[in-house]
Amino acid sequence: MEYRLDKYKLLEILEQWHHFLRKKVHLIACGGTALTLWDAKPSTKDVDFMVPNVAEHKYLIKVLQDLNYEPVTAYGWLRKGDVFRFDLFPGKRIHTTELLESPLEQGRHHLLKEYSRLYIGILNMGFFEQCRAGKEG
Repeated sequence: MEYRLDKYKLLEILEQWHHFLRKKVHLIACGGTALTLWDAKPSTKDVDFMVPNVAEHKYLIKVLQDLNYEPVTAYGWLRKGDVFRFDLFPGKRIHTTELLESPLEQGRHHLLKEYSRLYIGILNMGFFEQCRAGKEG
C-alpha cells in the first residue's frame, strides 16, 4: 500500500469530490501539500488545505461525511480503507497559526485548478512566512 500522495493522485481525488459538490468550495493548499502541488517535492504524507470561507468549510464537511469520511483529529478527515488524511482548516487558521488576512485576497495564493464548484489554490509561501513573522515578532 502506498503511503505518499503525489500531485496527480491528489488532483484525481479532488476531482472526485467536485462531482459531489452542489455549491462552490475554495480550497487553499498549505504546508507540504502546497510544496507538492508546486512540484517542489514529489509527494506528501498528509493533505493540508485551508477552507477560508467558514460556511464553505461546514458544507464540505457535510459532503465528506456523506462520502463516508470520518473525523480522526480536530481538523483531520479520513475515509475507511484510505491511508491519506485530509486536514481541512476553517477560516484563516493553519494548525495553531492564524493568518492576518484571508488567503483568498489577491496575491495571497496562486490558482492551480478551477472546476465549476471546486477552486484549488496554493498558498503563496511568501505571504505565509510574512504572516508568521508578524505574529511572532
